[in-house]
Amino acid sequence: MEATGNVADELMSTNEQALALSVRGLFSSNYLLFRPKSGKIGRKKSWLYERNNSHMKTTWQKAGFTIRLAKASDVDDYYFQNYCPLDKEVARLTGCKEHFTKEEVTSFFLKAIAETDRYFFLILDPTGKIIGESVINEIDWDLRRANFRICIFHPAEREKGIGSWAVEVSRDFAFDQLHLHRLELDVFSFNPRAEKAYLRAGFKREGVLRDAVFDSGQYADDILMAILEDDWRKLKED
Repeated sequence: MEATGNVADELMSTNEQALALSVRGLFSSNYLLFRPKSGKIGRKKSWLYERNNSHMKTTWQKAGFTIRLAKASDVDDYYFQNYCPLDKEVARLTGCKEHFTKEEVTSFFLKAIAETDRYFFLILDPTGKIIGESVINEIDWDLRRANFRICIFHPAEREKGIGSWAVEVSRDFAFDQLHLHRLELDVFSFNPRAEKAYLRAGFKREGVLRDAVFDSGQYADDILMAILEDDWRKLKED
């Protein structure tokens, strides 16, 4: 499954509308697509927040794959392993352009990992190659609310359950360690398998932006989904 949102997807808002992107992402072969709303959710910092990851679990492993926080030393690998070239289907499902310069991607990457309203996780294969990302961003620490996006960049790494695992890990991190109240995303109507995957992860459909996107010569809807902390607790209890 794929959720709208990779680092390039956010370049439009952070690089002064320089790129034709909206925040979206992907994971697995039934492409899940979500896109956060264009505006910032709210205040980035509050008295509740102190960026100290030492007490948090921020690395997970499964079947040789690893999820961990991105770091500055990853910047070149991130660009060369995923944007040279960017998979055309990733570009289509995230609504972004197919080609980015190294400067566009790396400047955003370095800015993103320093932001206090974001947790930027990379997904690595057993060889250490970066194959995807899972991001909790636009965190409003006062409202305890955030956006979520995920992407698996390479077709060969989809349909392995890695994306589903990354969604569950990120979801649990959001509620268990960040103590958020709400985690939200968007998924396009031409991605029904993605919507089903999010539903399995506990997200609920909240609304539809009709004819909000354009794909293959036709309008499509943008479906709004979210999971609340009470939904998550019930899911973990079942």
